[in-house]
Amino acid sequence: SIPTAVGEMASLSNLQLFNNSLTKHIPTEVGGMASLKELQLYGNSITGRIPTEIAALAGLETLFLHENFLFGPIPTEIAGMTSTTWLQLQDNFLTGFITTTIGEMASLSYLYLNDNLFKGPIPTEIGRMAGLDRLWLHRNSLNGTIPTQIGQMPSLRWLHLSDNSLIGPIPSEVGASGTASLQYLDLDGNALNGSVPTQIGRLTELRRLHLFGNALTGSIPTQIGACTQVADMALDSNSLTGHIPSEVARMAALEQLYLFSNSLSGSLPAAHLGGLTSLAQLRIYNNALGGPIPAELGLLSTSLLQILAYGNALTGTLPSELAKLTRLQTLNLADNRLFRDLDQGLDQLYLDREPWKLLPDSLISLDLSGNSLSGTVPEDIDEGLPKSLTFLSLANASLVGTLPDALERSGALVVLDLSRNAWSGTLPAFVARTTIEVETLEYCAAGKQPPNKLPALFCEDCPVGSFKAEEGQADCTTCEDALGDALRTTQDPGATSSDACVCPPGTTFAPFVINGKVQCACPAGEGFDEFGRDCVPCPVGQYKDAAGNTLCRQCADLGAADLTTAEAGASSVDDCICPAGLFRADGKEGGDVSCKACDAVSMDCSAGGASLESLVLRPGFFRASSNTTDVRRCPIPEACVGGDGTTPAPGNALAAANGTEAAVVNYCAPHHMGPYCALCEDGFYLDVDQRCAACSGVSVLPTVGLVAAVVAIAAGVAVFGRRYPATAVTAKVVGRSLLGFVQAVLLIDRAYGAVLPDAFSDFLKPFRALAFDRFLSVGLSCYGYGGYHATLYTISLAPVGVDRAYGAVLPDAFSDFLKPFRALAFDRFLSVGLSCYGYGGYHATLYTISLAPVGVLALSFAFQALRLLGGAKLAPGRRALMNACLPALLAAYVLLPAATTVIFSAWSFEPIDSEAVEPTYVLRADVSVDYYGSAHQRHLVFAGTAGAAYAVAVPALVFAVLRRPGSPLSFLADGYAGWVRWWEALEAVRQLMLAGIAVVLGLWFRSALEARGATVAQATAYASAAQIVFAIAVQVCFGYLASNVRPLESDVHHLVHTACHLALPLVQTFGLANHLASVLGEDLLAGPLGAMMIAAMAAALALAPPALAFSAFRERAKTVLRDTATGRRVRAAPLAEPFKFHAFLSHVWATGQDQVASLKAQLLAAEPGLQVFRDLDDLSDTGALEDLVRQTQVMVFFLSRGFFDSANCRREVLAAFRLDKPLVVVVETAEAHG
Repeated sequence: SIPTAVGEMASLSNLQLFNNSLTKHIPTEVGGMASLKELQLYGNSITGRIPTEIAALAGLETLFLHENFLFGPIPTEIAGMTSTTWLQLQDNFLTGFITTTIGEMASLSYLYLNDNLFKGPIPTEIGRMAGLDRLWLHRNSLNGTIPTQIGQMPSLRWLHLSDNSLIGPIPSEVGASGTASLQYLDLDGNALNGSVPTQIGRLTELRRLHLFGNALTGSIPTQIGACTQVADMALDSNSLTGHIPSEVARMAALEQLYLFSNSLSGSLPAAHLGGLTSLAQLRIYNNALGGPIPAELGLLSTSLLQILAYGNALTGTLPSELAKLTRLQTLNLADNRLFRDLDQGLDQLYLDREPWKLLPDSLISLDLSGNSLSGTVPEDIDEGLPKSLTFLSLANASLVGTLPDALERSGALVVLDLSRNAWSGTLPAFVARTTIEVETLEYCAAGKQPPNKLPALFCEDCPVGSFKAEEGQADCTTCEDALGDALRTTQDPGATSSDACVCPPGTTFAPFVINGKVQCACPAGEGFDEFGRDCVPCPVGQYKDAAGNTLCRQCADLGAADLTTAEAGASSVDDCICPAGLFRADGKEGGDVSCKACDAVSMDCSAGGASLESLVLRPGFFRASSNTTDVRRCPIPEACVGGDGTTPAPGNALAAANGTEAAVVNYCAPHHMGPYCALCEDGFYLDVDQRCAACSGVSVLPTVGLVAAVVAIAAGVAVFGRRYPATAVTAKVVGRSLLGFVQAVLLIDRAYGAVLPDAFSDFLKPFRALAFDRFLSVGLSCYGYGGYHATLYTISLAPVGVDRAYGAVLPDAFSDFLKPFRALAFDRFLSVGLSCYGYGGYHATLYTISLAPVGVLALSFAFQALRLLGGAKLAPGRRALMNACLPALLAAYVLLPAATTVIFSAWSFEPIDSEAVEPTYVLRADVSVDYYGSAHQRHLVFAGTAGAAYAVAVPALVFAVLRRPGSPLSFLADGYAGWVRWWEALEAVRQLMLAGIAVVLGLWFRSALEARGATVAQATAYASAAQIVFAIAVQVCFGYLASNVRPLESDVHHLVHTACHLALPLVQTFGLANHLASVLGEDLLAGPLGAMMIAAMAAALALAPPALAFSAFRERAKTVLRDTATGRRVRAAPLAEPFKFHAFLSHVWATGQDQVASLKAQLLAAEPGLQVFRDLDDLSDTGALEDLVRQTQVMVFFLSRGFFDSANCRREVLAAFRLDKPLVVVVETAEAHG
């Protein structure tokens, strides 16, 4: 193999290892050879996929990987090789669609992709490669039409598209000015239709034109005569009609002209025929051409080697000019109307010596059969035959008389066909050394055959032991040849049927058809007795699978000592079975049979006699076909009912696993289908409980109602928050903590792929909607909107579980416990049922969950516009724009964990049958999506953009907005200490790591395990475990940070927050333990682990009600500051330069000192974070009063008796007016105080 150390050769510019015996795969480290300009690995036995790391070789100019055993698609990253001029990948086993990104390789001059297994259309992007000289795509399975963009490739000289499945007409653009350099045009062996485009006549540089083997119609365009440099033109095997245009005779460079097997008519063009001075081969057979053979053919004396014109309607005689063709070797004019001149009233021309004098001496093969020669063969025919002639056919020519001895003197003649004439007499002696077919004077009847000795020409009876059923010239067939039994014979000569061949009397054999012949033999299941005369049943442990005179075979000889039969007389190899606990697996391509141990967790082999094809799976498990041992646990256990796979399944789409309908099996619950039984039949959709529900009666109204309910609840919360702001803050903090906690738990099976305990999965069901990734499209899959891609796009532009994200195996109890919480993942609830409306699957989810923030943004702008039309006064420009955009940012923030899970799942795939020759790779998030399909590949660009937006932009924008006091989203900071009011942005980062980064880590870890030889199932299982370990580490770090920083002001809030941070790693750890136990086949721990997971999660959830009750009780007795306009609690915002005080209490000591002291105390009690200036507390220099006013945000004037008599008070009033400070005036109304 190629050592991985090559990646360290960063300065190497040329690596040539071609024509060796290298095996294994191309190491990914080759991408580290930064200076490499030429890489030649062709002519080896290298396997595996083309590593995407090769695309990192930006300076690579030549890449030769042909003549190996590479498979898989061309990596899309190849577009990064912008310096490559020569790319050869032919003669491999590459599959999939030709990547559209190949059109971005602007420097490419030579592209060889022929002799692979590519399918799909030719990408139109190829037309961008203006510098391409050669495009070889022949011998693949490409379909679709020839893209018109090929007409935009001015440098193209070779276009080789033959032997594919292309359809449609030849585009006229092929002959446009953009392809003026074209020299070799090969489109043969396809299913192209329409006419030959006249624009081909513009290709004046063309050397070869191959259009044969298509379904072209119409006539040959006269413009084709302008292609004067064409040497090889093949238009045969089409449905062309009309005449051969005389303009063809102007193509002076033509060497091969193939027009056979069409429907051409008219006569051969004589005009200008002499201009074809280079023509060597003329093949025009099997058409409807008529008229005489042109004498002008004699002008081609120095070039013409072959004329094949049989199967037409040519008339007349051989022109004397044929004698001038001194190089002619083959002349085949069979099955025409030659030697008949109807215009002169002559019925036929008798064969005499004259035609032979017209033949050139160079002739080797002459076929005039099927014409109207008639008469006898002249006695001196040998004098006219060319001395080099080896083949002569005069069959079916109405010849009579005897064969002249002169044929013996015909020189080199070795094949002479004189069949289907009316000869008489005896055969000459020279036929003993000549291959000859002669029909006798009479046809032999049934039971008779031609004589076996010459020169007799009369029929004789079939001898004893043979028969002949039909009349004709065939010999009799012996019973041994017909029946394969040397003992079989006939009683009398002249037998006319095989029924006359009987088994020897006294035997117990019966006649059977064996290998197409009737034989006397023992039937299947019986063999010879010890004397070889009787047929007895095969004993137990032996079988005989066909009738014949062979011994019974031991089942153990198939390769497994455990094999036996249930009873005597076994008549099939399938009767050899394995005992209970084992299943029978037949070797591939006739290999040994083996008995393999059944997996006790996923298979039920208790009855014995199990085989690979009839394996009984336990409920909750799935396999893609009946010939694979790759058994997988179903992500939706209820959807997989197990069994032997014989449950009827209309629309079951599993045949793609191994390309055979016979292997399709169904282990799915009613209305479920597809890989993992995760898809629904037509007319059904996947509801929130992951069950296929009928689309009948499904309406979008529930979705609209749910949205309306959410809006109504939000409005109610807003009203409640105005009246009880502290309780609302507690609800917000507790709800936010619990929502993040539940969404992280849902990632365990949803994103990580872990196996949860059944009880815990049921417990989670009510919470599934909180993943947000399905909620947006509930029921719309019935209307054509659904699936992963729809969710990706909606939730990415709209602003999740341990089992959901990490693929882990959770205890059943905990899985049941999780069911109520599944909705909190939001990634499925958004699209449940929308498949009934044509919107379903991963792509629907992708679009839905990605585009939601954009929808919110549009609604926000519409609302602002309506306000403006209604006369409302909006904030200044930038402020109004920010206010309109903030709802979209809030939506993106809420959807962040679900969106990142959905988006990053776009790169999470697996084969549905790892044992298939060409596995089908499906998306883990939606098994109906072909990962390497062109549709999904197009969506990856959007997924990457949306992923970058959610991973970077959303946390950064939330951080920036929350740092600004007074922001409309400042409620997100409610409950947090002022110095960490941006903590929600950090929470967003935590969610991103749990939902997005963990998924990417799992993909990398799985690929690494597969590269080291792990099976797909093993790699997937341990990758899920690695994701959970990463999630635990992230959660422990964030929990430790939160417990030490204490970002929340309230002890109650901190308690709930800390409890969630402690419970989450416990649930994750228990989930990891259950997943590993499931992988190892140990299910005994599922019950206890499920109970512990439920207890940990329930404990965290149970803190919410008392926290809310305590907050509400405390708020009723607490004085707080509220905004009179909104009713919201007013919190002290951080002070920025030059401010040091929120408020300045201006008063006169004599009559207001006590009241102001009380006022300051109440303000601080309601909002401890306020900075309030009071002279007795904060004044050190009366000369600095104006500076203190400048450093204050709001001036509060307490007016009591003598206020304006105080010089300092007047100074404070004047300073406030000069600085345009906001004023609050408090008047003392009690006369006792002024």
